[in-house]
Amino acid sequence: MAKLTQFEHGYLCAVATLQNIEGSPSLAADILKQAGFSDRDCSELDEVDKAALREVNKEPDMGLQGLN
Repeated sequence: MAKLTQFEHGYLCAVATLQNIEGSPSLAADILKQAGFSDRDCSELDEVDKAALREVNKEPDMGLQGLN
C-alpha cells in the first residue's frame, strides 16, 4: 500500500487519540469511514496508536492494515 500522506498520518493519530480518550470504537470507525480512511496501512504509526486502532478495526466495514 502507499505511504500515508502527512494529513492521513495526522488524521489517523487524532482518531486513535479519540479512541484512547473516549473508548468508543464505533465513533472512531464512523469518523474514519466518513473520511474514506477505513482501509489505510497504519504500519508507520507508533504502538500506542496501533493499539487504539486495533479496537476500532473490530467494527463492521473496517479494514485497517499494518496493525500487527
